Amino acid sequence: MRLVFVHPAFLDRGGAENLTVWLASALAARGDTSTLAAAGIDWSKWPELDQRVASLELPDREEGLRQQPARSRLHGGLLAPLCRDADLVVAGNYPSYWWVADAVRVLRPWDRPATLLLCQEPPRRFYFRHTDEPIKRYLESGRQSLPFHEAMVATFRNRMRRFRLSRTPVVRWFDRRAVRWMDAVTANSEFSQACIRGAWGRESDLVHVGVPEPAPGDNAPFEERDGVVVLTGFALTKNPMGVLATVDEIVNRLGRRDIRFVLSGRNLPPAYQAFIEERRLSDHIQFVGYVNEAEKARLLGRARLCLFIPLAEPFGMVMVESMLRGTPVVGSDHGGPGVTIEDGITGVRVDPFDPPAAARAVAGLYDDRHRWEAMSRAGRARARSRFLLPAFTDRFAAVARRVVETRKAAAR
Repeated sequence: MRLVFVHPAFLDRGGAENLTVWLASALAARGDTSTLAAAGIDWSKWPELDQRVASLELPDREEGLRQQPARSRLHGGLLAPLCRDADLVVAGNYPSYWWVADAVRVLRPWDRPATLLLCQEPPRRFYFRHTDEPIKRYLESGRQSLPFHEAMVATFRNRMRRFRLSRTPVVRWFDRRAVRWMDAVTANSEFSQACIRGAWGRESDLVHVGVPEPAPGDNAPFEERDGVVVLTGFALTKNPMGVLATVDEIVNRLGRRDIRFVLSGRNLPPAYQAFIEERRLSDHIQFVGYVNEAEKARLLGRARLCLFIPLAEPFGMVMVESMLRGTPVVGSDHGGPGVTIEDGITGVRVDPFDPPAAARAVAGLYDDRHRWEAMSRAGRARARSRFLLPAFTDRFAAVARRVVETRKAAAR
């Protein structure tokens, strides 16, 4: 097959960016023709990129919502010749599927390739009432189990206000029109399928994602491991509030001052820093900022546990990478983690809105060598059997072939 992958930009490593590069490289290694197109490219961030993958850099014009339709038409016009020669065009995150829609619209029907939206999740700025449904339910329930509760309420109210008063409803009309030009949509989890159904009114193909086979690393045995690693950042949906509350529970309520936490992420908000100082948690938390792939592997291979309790996570590749390093995960009981973790077998699932429950899970597993080693083996086996890149590529290729054949049959 001749495939074109279109993504907003490849300037920094992230979950969606990694998956797109890995998938294009894997398909090129199998004999397919892969081209990556984006508005901004820095291939030095992906040394693993297969040299057989071609690329097209689009104009990098950062503009607001008002200018987005015009920018999309510009990029669509530049992509159209590339799309005409493709069997399948794979669109990534917003607004790249706008560009693809504008590219295929200008082609004659018999020149149009098949189109596929490789969806991580619908854009939150337009569909937060679907993508952030767990947060919405929490706020409506009257529970106040997380710190900074009023800040969460204010954030959600501001989103509603901006949605009503800005041009977002108009742009959302353009967004839904672009999605209608996609022949198929894939989702990375059942949670994402529900978000896609609610936001766009479309069914999607479930394609669980995968990561490359990790290089041999320093995966220490139980007795040489130390601490709990948290690789999420400080966005609201990543639940830094719950993470800090869990640390507070472990240190100050359960008295486990021997457990050290390593947190990644940039730009710690002042309110979180004040919480840490007020609860006297500074000696128990190490902030490491942004971590590259090598540092991530080292942290996961040396930690005793990984804590991953986001509030509305589509999938969460950190959990797979952790299990491949033999590190059990204490993760959320909904969203992507609900797919990846087998509760009590490969890790422990907890309510991310319940810090005391997360704290008990971490403290209960931290010193239990027999249980830890069983989960470590089971987690590595599950990740290797279901969530490696070859399996993901097989799943994607099966959907891609079906979509291409359906398009060809319709064009006859």
